[in-house]
Amino acid sequence: PRSASPVKFVPKRLERTADISGSPASIPEVARSVVAVVALAVVAYVVLGWLAGVFASHVSPETERELARLVPPSMRGRAVDSDERRRAQQIVDRMVAIRQLRPLDYEVRLLELPAANAIALPGGGIAITEALLEEIDTEEELAMVLGHELGHFANRDHLRGLGRGLLLAGVLTLLGQTELASLARSFVDVAENRYSRRQEEEADVIGLELVEALYGHAGGTTRFFEKMNPDRRSSRLASYFSTHPAPHARIERLNLLIAERGYAVRVESDWRPSE
Repeated sequence: PRSASPVKFVPKRLERTADISGSPASIPEVARSVVAVVALAVVAYVVLGWLAGVFASHVSPETERELARLVPPSMRGRAVDSDERRRAQQIVDRMVAIRQLRPLDYEVRLLELPAANAIALPGGGIAITEALLEEIDTEEELAMVLGHELGHFANRDHLRGLGRGLLLAGVLTLLGQTELASLARSFVDVAENRYSRRQEEEADVIGLELVEALYGHAGGTTRFFEKMNPDRRSSRLASYFSTHPAPHARIERLNLLIAERGYAVRVESDWRPSE
């Protein structure tokens, strides 16, 4: 018998299907999605902030000393044997006694970094860069910088920052590399900047109070910020996205507080009298 010829199947190309997964989303749908994501991010951010505050308020001095071990060695600084560090330590010791801060190991440590900066570390460490010390002209100027960092300790900002950082990092990791994660990160960046600026302003107030209590006047409390602001004004946009208030804004706020409280402003003590 003759064998049947094989049947060749030619699939017909579909012009239209019921699948709408590839159809573009409408503007209202996109808007609703964005609003939902932002609302979720706001709620999550507030909740995480509250949890970080609870964490900070319940950390004992002993636990904080243990947390200090989490700080990378490159950021801890060194308690070098130098006249400048010893004098800075004496200022901190006197301020701690005035404010009666939590019983931590408040120790000035030096960092070898090119930028002028100071950092409050868990456990009581105050790391200041050698570049910052090179910029200092008066004792009161340095006292304001150190008092500002002590203000962070008084408000437990360093612990809140640690708690918020760990919680936010965990949430963003769970979101992965998605559009939702990208939008959430943008929101967090802006919110964290505003949160940081508020902390900086509050620490400035405590620094001012400590300098006035220690020296009997407020001279030098704006000097360091004046060096950061050489006759120019930051744009509002740049200030909005900055983690620190603009230098001119900090100067104006401090001068206003000095006037309101009637603090005296006297001649400052040279930081390097022998030079």
